[in-house]
Amino acid sequence: MLTQSGTLLIKLWLDISRDEQGRRLEERVDHPLKRFKVSSLDAEAQARWSDYSKARDEMLKRTHVDYAPWTVVATDKKKTARLNILRHVLRRLNRPGLECREPDPDVVFPGDEAQGRLAE
Repeated sequence: MLTQSGTLLIKLWLDISRDEQGRRLEERVDHPLKRFKVSSLDAEAQARWSDYSKARDEMLKRTHVDYAPWTVVATDKKKTARLNILRHVLRRLNRPGLECREPDPDVVFPGDEAQGRLAE
């Protein structure tokens, strides 16, 4: 309904590798100002990584449609991911006179091209 009414819908899937997620979780546990970000669900997510990855792949496959496509962003490098998300959004807004570099295709890519490119 949103896209039928002319709303620009931008769906982003932020993808992270298991190793990088584990590293970030360990860092949070040891950091006094970041400890609050850690919960028992984080350990469960690590334990079920393979199942979650399969579910993610199926979700992307079933819900990536022409009128509401997914864009996948590789987020192992936070700054690179953030800059490329901004580039992607600005280019999708398609404002006259706006000059913005293309997002890096190794960082930002269509959801229907995600098979084999997503982090495990």
